Amino acid sequence: MRERLERWLGRRELSLNRAKTRELNANEESFVFLGWQVTPRHSKGRQRYCHMEPSPQNLDKLMDQIRRGLNHVTQWRASTELIAEINSVRRGWSGYFRYGHGRDGLGQIHDLISARRLIN
Repeated sequence: MRERLERWLGRRELSLNRAKTRELNANEESFVFLGWQVTPRHSKGRQRYCHMEPSPQNLDKLMDQIRRGLNHVTQWRASTELIAEINSVRRGWSGYFRYGHGRDGLGQIHDLISARRLIN
């Protein structure tokens, strides 16, 4: 499979990064790809499917970005400016992860924003 892929990429003047590329069975192993955590699961009807959700690393980066915007050092900023900035970040993140199962991650972000605004 790898040789076939390398030939296909070669015709398009592209190549695999051997340090980052690994082979696995997606029906048995989880992996992270472009910020997505892809995990094999079974539906209630026992059919296999790939469950996709934002990777924990990606969610941590977003939470850190929001924390930086809501920390005590930024209290001097106007609320409208702060809200616009945070909403822009949230919209971008939600737009990228709209096809997966990002509900839990979005819930964590909502909780963080609500708690920080109540504490500050």
